[in-house]
Amino acid sequence: MFVIGTPGRLAETLLDEDVPCLKVCNLKILILDEADRLLDDGSHTQQLRRIISALPKEQVQKVLVSATLNSKCQELSKEIFMADFSFITAEQHGAFTTSQIKQKYLSVPARERMSMLITVLQTLQKKKVIVFFNSCHSVKFHYKVLQEFKLPIFYCMGQEKQARRSSMYSKFLEMKRGTLLTTGLAERGWDIPCVHWIIQYDPPHKPEDYIHRVGRTSRGEGRTGQALLFLRPEECKFLDVLRGMHVKIDEIEFSGDLNDIQDKVHSLIADNVEIQQMGKLAYKKFVRAYQCHKLKKIFNIQELDLEEVCNSFGFFKPPLELGNLT
Repeated sequence: MFVIGTPGRLAETLLDEDVPCLKVCNLKILILDEADRLLDDGSHTQQLRRIISALPKEQVQKVLVSATLNSKCQELSKEIFMADFSFITAEQHGAFTTSQIKQKYLSVPARERMSMLITVLQTLQKKKVIVFFNSCHSVKFHYKVLQEFKLPIFYCMGQEKQARRSSMYSKFLEMKRGTLLTTGLAERGWDIPCVHWIIQYDPPHKPEDYIHRVGRTSRGEGRTGQALLFLRPEECKFLDVLRGMHVKIDEIEFSGDLNDIQDKVHSLIADNVEIQQMGKLAYKKFVRAYQCHKLKKIFNIQELDLEEVCNSFGFFKPPLELGNLT
């Protein structure tokens, strides 16, 4: 028998003396998937300690699985489980990401980001693509704009009912082509075959999350995939962090003209009050998230030209009603 659950629910089930619904005297293996995230969360750490205390002391093999596991998590895992915990990696000195994934980046000024995204997606209309954003408001705003360009587009994010998320997941799973806009919701655990491209429009807040996002392509033996990271010129120091993790990533240079698309985006937003409001919310959430970025030396709000950022949301200057967000 297999039991699958979250740390909180499993701890509750094991330790509720009034409802002894799960006996573990014959348990052989405990597996923690996405171990880095479980160990990085203080509440989960306490729950894991409670779970371990309820298990037989000798016979249970404990296995932690993750694509990324930093030194902090390694030390914590030894503390929680056992002092002689062994770490086994697929490639002790190799790259974090598979050689089957070709990884590229685009250095794009803030004002051109939206136009560049549209241009890229227009060239990938016959491919299966996942695009990552850092907020639900950005997902909804870009979905609304991209619809106007007649692109095969879908979205799925955390602030939705489970039924709709499941429906969108299943629909995208079966499709041979199309673009899914999403948040960190999809960076772990999603096993969707034949995803040709991963686009990180917003860089992740943690370098480890870059690895997990890229891992949504090239699923399965022998499959290949491609990944594209959008960076503003002032953010390109993030590449040093990735290369320090043995990520091989090369630049794509673009020499085309984005003016026509930029004009169309500005005209579209100027004529549509609903999209204007969505853009203002997305801009606000973007700035707030940028202020809270964990890599502040690279993603520094003081180095952002907010008027240029506004251009990427279809405005020429920061909306007055939002005030000074910085």
